[in-house]
Amino acid sequence: MISAPLGFSQEIPDVSKPNTIFLLTHLAPDENQDSCIRLSNRFDFQSPMKLLVFTRSAQTQLCKTLVDTDAFLAQSQTDQPFLLLIHGAGKTLAESVEIAFEVQKLYQTNVLIYHWPAMVGKDYDAKNLKGIKEKVDEGIPYFVDLLHFVQEAKNQSKDTKNPAAWSLFLHSIGNYYLESMVNAQAFGGLATDLFENLILNAPAVNSKNHAKWVEQLPIQKRIFIHFNNKDMILKGLRYMTRAKNQLGSKAKDPLAKNASYVNFSEAVGYRKPIFNTHSYYIYLMPTQSVNLKKYYHDLFHSKTIDFSDEMVFSKSHYPNLFLLKK
Repeated sequence: MISAPLGFSQEIPDVSKPNTIFLLTHLAPDENQDSCIRLSNRFDFQSPMKLLVFTRSAQTQLCKTLVDTDAFLAQSQTDQPFLLLIHGAGKTLAESVEIAFEVQKLYQTNVLIYHWPAMVGKDYDAKNLKGIKEKVDEGIPYFVDLLHFVQEAKNQSKDTKNPAAWSLFLHSIGNYYLESMVNAQAFGGLATDLFENLILNAPAVNSKNHAKWVEQLPIQKRIFIHFNNKDMILKGLRYMTRAKNQLGSKAKDPLAKNASYVNFSEAVGYRKPIFNTHSYYIYLMPTQSVNLKKYYHDLFHSKTIDFSDEMVFSKSHYPNLFLLKK
């Protein structure tokens, strides 16, 4: 492997596990570049799956390519839950790594982030939105490959003393992977309890008729859908692309019967900078809301949620929709 710029070495000491995140991708490296350095925005048809491990301390940042599931589990804290994180639009490799480290720091869980080709153009216009969705549709076989990797890792960890649970978190337009998988009927061979919690966070997908595909999701025990009526990123998306109401800003009837909806309009609402109205699981909001941080912590640790806790949630006239309190 060639030497890596950006401060990334390629040796991972075992003692670094608490400050370690994993990144899986099916993207091709740029020409003459190692995958730990810079990735292209196209799928790799020659050697598709790449599993990278990033470790950092106060002095160093380290990156290494792992070869198989055994190596992945050996580097993980298998007594802790795993979170598979699907990022939103426009993320570079470095930005995906930063998001994963932020989640790992805030919530102390094993993080595997999936880096997918979410950059189509510089401006978030209708053409770009269409291009991103086309990338998702093209990438469904690779996403299925990712889920089978998780299933293999989960099955292998069952032989350990405390097998870890997995949850799946999808942010923004990353949620389109689920809608596209339902449309493609691509869930064959996947366990019905693969994930404890399936978390649709600020989904940049159409709110109208969303229940039709959400109710067909078969790989989880529980589903959670998050929205904020003052999500300015999704409001801007709708304005710039003439998209319809987005599920992450308005949950329209009918609601999916197999999901729990959480309204963040009180706990988050309108904030500056406006990305805090959309990416409220990281950055500002977990530092300002105890309820919000604990809620995400429980989700990311594959726990059930007690929606009857009146200190944390308010009920609505829908039996499966709850307001998170400040």
